Amino acid sequence: MKYNKEEIREKYKDLFENSLDLIYVNDLKGNILDANEIALKSLGYNREEIPDLSFTDLVDKENLFKAIKVTKEIMEKGKQTERSEYKLRKKEGKFIYIETYAIPLKKNDKIYAILGIGTNITERKIAEQKLRESEEKYRHLFENSPYFVGLVDLKGNLIDCNNRAEHFLSVHKKEDLIGKNFREIFSINENNKYIIPTFEETYKNILKGEIPEPIEFKLYRTVGEFLWLNLRGSLIDIEGKKSIQFIIQDITEKKEAEQKLKESEEKYKNLVENAQEGVWAVDENDDTIFVNPKLCEMLGYTKEEMIGTNINFFLEDSMIELINSYRKRREKGLKDSYELEFIKKDGTLLNTSIKAAPILTESGEFKGSFAYINDITNRKIAEQKLKESEKRYRNLFESMPYVIVLINQKGTITDCNPAIEKLIGYDKKELIGKDFKNLQIIHPKYLPVILKRFKRVIKGEVLHPIEIQIYKKDVNLIWINYQSSLVDLGNESLLQIIVDDISEQKKAELELVESEKKFRTIFEAIPDFFFLVDHDTTILDYKGKEEDLYLPPELFLGKKLTKVMPVEIKDLSLNAVKNTIKTQQPQLMEYALTIKNETRHFEARFLFFSEERVAIFIREITDRKKTDLLIKEEINKLKELDQIRKDLISRVSHELKTPLVSVVGGSELLLKNFKEKMKDEELELLEIIQKGGKRLKHLIENLLDITRIDYNKLTLNKQPHNICDIIREISNDMIYLIKERKLILNIEQPESLRLNIDRIRIEQVIANLLLNAIKNTPPMGNITLKLQKKEDWAEFSVSDTGVGLTKEEMNIIFTRFGKIERYGQGLEYIDIQGSGLGLFISKEIVDLHSGYIRAESEGRNKGSTFIVQLPIQNRDK
Repeated sequence: MKYNKEEIREKYKDLFENSLDLIYVNDLKGNILDANEIALKSLGYNREEIPDLSFTDLVDKENLFKAIKVTKEIMEKGKQTERSEYKLRKKEGKFIYIETYAIPLKKNDKIYAILGIGTNITERKIAEQKLRESEEKYRHLFENSPYFVGLVDLKGNLIDCNNRAEHFLSVHKKEDLIGKNFREIFSINENNKYIIPTFEETYKNILKGEIPEPIEFKLYRTVGEFLWLNLRGSLIDIEGKKSIQFIIQDITEKKEAEQKLKESEEKYKNLVENAQEGVWAVDENDDTIFVNPKLCEMLGYTKEEMIGTNINFFLEDSMIELINSYRKRREKGLKDSYELEFIKKDGTLLNTSIKAAPILTESGEFKGSFAYINDITNRKIAEQKLKESEKRYRNLFESMPYVIVLINQKGTITDCNPAIEKLIGYDKKELIGKDFKNLQIIHPKYLPVILKRFKRVIKGEVLHPIEIQIYKKDVNLIWINYQSSLVDLGNESLLQIIVDDISEQKKAELELVESEKKFRTIFEAIPDFFFLVDHDTTILDYKGKEEDLYLPPELFLGKKLTKVMPVEIKDLSLNAVKNTIKTQQPQLMEYALTIKNETRHFEARFLFFSEERVAIFIREITDRKKTDLLIKEEINKLKELDQIRKDLISRVSHELKTPLVSVVGGSELLLKNFKEKMKDEELELLEIIQKGGKRLKHLIENLLDITRIDYNKLTLNKQPHNICDIIREISNDMIYLIKERKLILNIEQPESLRLNIDRIRIEQVIANLLLNAIKNTPPMGNITLKLQKKEDWAEFSVSDTGVGLTKEEMNIIFTRFGKIERYGQGLEYIDIQGSGLGLFISKEIVDLHSGYIRAESEGRNKGSTFIVQLPIQNRDK
């Protein structure tokens, strides 16, 4: 049936005249009957050459088979169900890629030709190809990927994968999969077994060296719904070992989108309604007059929301100026292709490629614009991933702790990472561009070996790493691990050399040999028994004097400890062996045996030897046990003496307290009532009695506190108090004594700071510290009381300009009876009275408050500072 060009061009006038896509018509045998200018220009042919063109001129065998299949589908169903991609050969020999769908042309209800609409996707395919090449070049250097990446050995066992496995299988993690065959993995869920034959076919093709097309399949997760996945595989060489790398991408969203699109295509028969691209028409003022469902889907708006809305509403200010410039071109009747970002309804940006054409009246008057809009977000993402991939590789290459060197097939160093400077002292600039054979780096002994390996690797051989010696820039020799492989970077195959410094390892190996010699010498010399036992306590070997053994060797070698040892020891031995193997930590066991009618004590140390064996060193400790027994008896005697001391202090303190109250009370009453009637000698004698009584009363109170501390009966009655008031009251009580000793007192504190404390006990601490400062500071000296808040702590300090403390004195001042005796010239002002219990009791009181007390001093006659820290909130120490 003859093709009527005029009739078809009139019927599809907008397509042939306004579309920026490739429009073409071919008969059922693939002969080209017609094409628009864009199609001819894209392929490099002129219109006169159309009669001589056929699909066989433009596509390879694989694409030709696809075209035949699509033609057959159109003939059977009357339409094309899915878009197809073709790789077309231009007249000049280069290729372009198009994504196309077809409409059957009928006459008398009989299909006689096919109208094709194709989108040039060459840029997208090139970007995808570059990304794929980039991933193939460097994928073994990357461990993190947004996709599941797995390495499978040549037997089909998974040897490594990233943590995306959990996303795909939901419950199972990376550790659950490593070591399993892919058939086992797909059999975790019975529903996935159908994938195995397809996967096996892909696996076999990869092993043959082919690069199969990606496969898409449905994977049922262990828990939950299924996912649609895209799988790509390739053969790679990592450190001289071949394996297959599979990259699996979650395309569930894409498949769902494709399903929605397919449903949309089934609803509408109109060409524009079925278009895979967004279609947008605006009038001469850029107000929207038509949109198709695809565009609404892309932008997130309904058709009703978009009709009548100016296109500028969907653009950022920076885009408006651009689109205005293109509209001026369309007013002149020009078509345009450009990229533009639209604002979607959810506020995100949509990257698109625009193919716009003017809408003109028959007279050529401009009435608006018509545009096909493609979502190129994936292409942009692919381009961005390519940039990021190359950037990550470069960052990884530069930051690797080991040396990486790239050498071309002529032996010239083309690149190396900065780690080389740390290893051998050369800056990379000193090496790049140089022939490695001419550098005085490789030890002459190993240079022939390296040159031979260089030739073999260039031929594609996979070689194991070797250890060699090289010279550093300072001519010192070091040991390295040298491994090389052939990698494809761009259009060039390079030798990649990875070097790791093993000098310390070599040194350690030598030291280990020496250590083993020393160990053997020591081992042979030690008097201990040695037994090597299996995991079930079977005795494999021993060392020791036979006369000291519990049994002769012929009765225990090859037998289990649990069979030859007494009942009370065998369970202990078995548990010790098991725990040693399980924890790989030493186990200690003490036991007694009767040997030659004598009870002897032993200490057995169980040491991890291997996963199945334990070494046991046994030492006799009979003498030590006897000594321990004597020590325990002496300790018990000392405890009894200490209890007697505690009881004596307690009883004496209570017995002295009662008569002492009468002495102190009586002297105070006499002074109060008869002071005016007494002679000076009598008054002086009575004051001596009163002072001595008070001092003795203070000593007894301290001794009673010591008793309470010893019996854990020193308890607190905590209540909220303003510690600032306490400091002021104690300072006022001692003002007479301060003035008497001609001292200057400075107080630095806030107006109020409330703490939960035992007021009486804290008064005791503050008074003791202030009194010590007064006693140990010379006339005209300074004493400073300071209170400040530091985070959750109240810090109180007493500083003086007195005699100071030596390091030895600071080690004993907080101990029981830790009184410091200081005499000599220049120390006459010191008040040496005291029991040496005050600071010890103060420390116990501060500890009970969950606080801290310490002393600071730079030495003799340089003053001292006592610091107390109390928690502002209650806390357990």
